[in-house]
Amino acid sequence: MCACSRGLLAIFIALMGLPLTSAEANAASRFVFVAFDKASASKFGDFPSRAGVAKLLAVVNEGAPKAVALKFFYDSPIVDTETKQLIVEMAKGRVLLQASVNPEPPQTGFLNDRFYFTGSLGGVSPEISGVEGWLPNPEIAQNAHKVCFADVVRPERIPMLVRFQGRIVKSLYACLLEEAFDASVIKLEPRLARFGRHALAVDTTGSSIIKLNSLTSVETISALDIAEGRVDKDKFRGKVVIIIYTGKGSPVVEVGNVKTKIHQVFAAQLRELENALYLVKN
Repeated sequence: MCACSRGLLAIFIALMGLPLTSAEANAASRFVFVAFDKASASKFGDFPSRAGVAKLLAVVNEGAPKAVALKFFYDSPIVDTETKQLIVEMAKGRVLLQASVNPEPPQTGFLNDRFYFTGSLGGVSPEISGVEGWLPNPEIAQNAHKVCFADVVRPERIPMLVRFQGRIVKSLYACLLEEAFDASVIKLEPRLARFGRHALAVDTTGSSIIKLNSLTSVETISALDIAEGRVDKDKFRGKVVIIIYTGKGSPVVEVGNVKTKIHQVFAAQLRELENALYLVKN
């Protein structure tokens, strides 16, 4: 089935009020998840090295994605050959990096001014706040399109904004929705977060309340399959590619009495947010 047919099928099913199957939902999604999984360890090691991610980015960038997000931390201050390789590949596209508020002092620096949110808060008061953070390596961050915060209070409560060191920053979820829906920046209104022509209901803290129906239904592509040429690069065209880590060292969280790898939860959260967006007239 061609891409246009899959898109029309998704619209038809949505209008009829019928649920999309997992395959249909993945085809219709604006996001593609690439996983450094257990199989990838044979080529890249147990945790994706900077050189390994650089090689993967080189392939993904050939598919002309809208943007690529790295859903893990490269916070070490060391700048070596691998770091320089990663920076070179980052410069070829729009790469998003994650940060996080920490309750205890890590080795925190300061965030570049360009990563802070300067728009109107629309009456929103973010509930996540902190002065210490887990930030990416400054040299790597300097070459990022965006640095966005991955913090949540609860798995079903997804913030659009976070307060860091007394200033407002965007959540990683908000940044990814901006990229996917061609919004230059998220706009907050009373009870509403807007991404271009699409809107998402939020509460007074700027958080969207979702229901996590399935934690493992989002399709992922193995980094190993990409590296060994088994994936059509057209899968990335016009999509926001999110590179996650689901290898043996991936943290596990419990959601609704179900233990799931944290990046699988993230994928499910983002899919629910995407499904909750609706078109607005102006």
